[in-house]
Amino acid sequence: MKIYLVTYDLHVRGQNYTDLLVKIKESAMWARLSESSYAVGTEKTPQQLFDHLQTSLDSNDQLYIVTITKPYTGVGTEEVNKWLENNLPSNYHW
Repeated sequence: MKIYLVTYDLHVRGQNYTDLLVKIKESAMWARLSESSYAVGTEKTPQQLFDHLQTSLDSNDQLYIVTITKPYTGVGTEEVNKWLENNLPSNYHW
């Protein structure tokens, strides 16, 4: 399973995020990193995940899907830190 950073910006003030969030949370695993970014675990390719999510966007919205692995660094809630530590694959080439 791959872990992706899903980050988005819906540009219309008051736009309904519900449809996009439902689709993100359909993934096998997910953790909310910030107001508009999630770590998502899925068997889908980045393109497949993008295609699935982008149907909830307007033409002026932004959406990026980025593969994430260890090592990483950041600060957040203990729950999210544990999720990342337990689920991110290692990309070490030592």
